[in-house]
Amino acid sequence: MTDEDNSKTIELNRRRVLGGIVTIGGAAAAAGAGTTALFFDEAETNGNSIEAGTLKLGDISGETFNITGLIPEGSGDSTTIGSTQYTGDVSSPVLDWGLVVGGQNAPGGSGPDLTSELTLDTAVLSAGPSEDPSEVVDYTGGENTHLSDLAGSTYTDEYTLSPDDYVEFELGVSLGDVGNEYQGASIDFGFAFLARQSGATPLSTTDISAGSSGGN
Repeated sequence: MTDEDNSKTIELNRRRVLGGIVTIGGAAAAAGAGTTALFFDEAETNGNSIEAGTLKLGDISGETFNITGLIPEGSGDSTTIGSTQYTGDVSSPVLDWGLVVGGQNAPGGSGPDLTSELTLDTAVLSAGPSEDPSEVVDYTGGENTHLSDLAGSTYTDEYTLSPDDYVEFELGVSLGDVGNEYQGASIDFGFAFLARQSGATPLSTTDISAGSSGGN
């Protein structure tokens, strides 16, 4: 075989190899095209939201609670503050309450603070699912003998609320053996319930105004 024949044979083989490469490349391209044609479907939703829940006590700030007509060593009088209802998404909030008194108005003169002359007859926290809730804590007796022993303080973690629980507080006082200078005397008081998550800031007397009663 001459050199010329060898050259033609080599050229022919090179063309066959290149032709084979092109064929393989075409097959790969065809395989790729087949993959992108597989069936698919998509489901989409929009306009969705994430929202924080609530922890709410019914408002009682529009109401007033009065004890009137007290006379020295008389039978006394009482008032029931509330009820207010817990509604919200927090499953087990705790309940605080507090009472503060304002300045004394004593038309007959200035004597000892009227708060210290008012015997504490009833101081009962009630709570539960009924509109007539059951007694939870009775604060009368012991060291609490006069309104001054109870006022100016807050009481925290007193009850664990369930959804739709009602809460109320019964306060009753009577006037001790006082002189005529107390005739017509009066004081203002403010009362507040606070429902909160157990790790939240407890109720403080600075949160309560003696001029009004309310729920937070």
